[in-house]
Amino acid sequence: MFERLLKAIGVPDEPGPARRVTPEPTPERATRSLALEALVAAIDPGSGKPGVNADYTVAAALLADLVSEGRVVVSGEGRKTRITVTDTSPLGDPELDKALSRLAIDSGEQKVSRTVWLLPGAEQVVERLVGQGVLLEGSRTRLGVFTSRVLEITPAAGRDEIVARLRSALLGESVPDRRTALLVSVVTIGVHLKLFVEKDRVDEAYRRADEILAGLGDADRALILGVRAARDRTDSGGGDSSGV
Repeated sequence: MFERLLKAIGVPDEPGPARRVTPEPTPERATRSLALEALVAAIDPGSGKPGVNADYTVAAALLADLVSEGRVVVSGEGRKTRITVTDTSPLGDPELDKALSRLAIDSGEQKVSRTVWLLPGAEQVVERLVGQGVLLEGSRTRLGVFTSRVLEITPAAGRDEIVARLRSALLGESVPDRRTALLVSVVTIGVHLKLFVEKDRVDEAYRRADEILAGLGDADRALILGVRAARDRTDSGGGDSSGV
């Protein structure tokens, strides 16, 4: 009777015991990340190795995707370029989500030159691609003594299509869309363009790459130049000892 009276006057039932709610898993990202495309392009089919500065290419690609997805905003320019995480929602891509979680540890502005070393590098992307069977691991012996790992690119990597896009943009055969323009710009940070064009057209390709970079939006351009500045500072032995 008492319970009926409470119900009649609109008093809600007492809540039952709390139930643990399991969050829905983040769907796998349908679009291949810029970092994967850039890493595949960076591998020299002849040597079976990516460029020596491939970590910078991967870092720039990851940051560019995070900006594109609205997870990060960019401010400043050059060595003073900074990023701020504005949305920590996962994207369903292992490297992007790992990069985002590491960046999100600091809620304020962070210098790009410092964040480069927080992000997954080329080796992590290689491991993923090997696990997927997109790259095959092998070895090569030199002088009968020195053994090194080499990577074989399978057709599943889609490298021919990626290189065709790069080549077409670098030789002015097509006007690149934003994604291809970003791909050109991040690849140029860590890979010599002789990998994509004939030797006598390398200078032309670099000039075109500079034009493509100049045509990017302010945030994209600042980000690319910030990573490039970090690379140049490391190459010169300067490091980055300034505060964040």
